[in-house]
Amino acid sequence: MEAFVFDISLPTNWSQLTDRQLTFLFAQLGKNRPAYDTETRCLLKWAQLIVIDQLPDGSFLVRKKRKHFYNRKPKPVLLTAHQIFNATRFLSFIKICRRSQSD
Repeated sequence: MEAFVFDISLPTNWSQLTDRQLTFLFAQLGKNRPAYDTETRCLLKWAQLIVIDQLPDGSFLVRKKRKHFYNRKPKPVLLTAHQIFNATRFLSFIKICRRSQSD
């Protein structure tokens, strides 16, 4: 089986967020979704991943947005819920915001 690697970079604190990322984050926080849902949406948006399908076992078929692929669609990759959960740990600073909102 061929392994695929996504080259993604995510902000790890508030000072690394761009204005567009902040706008997206606050829009998600305003929808009062669970923290894991907000973190997952931010991960997918900021890593430029598109969900093609969710499989019955909870895995997701994703691909990178078209960028520097010479108009070819990037190959889809299967990500498990566990892999996505591990990636969202880098966005743990979002939880701090949610906790301070409820105080």
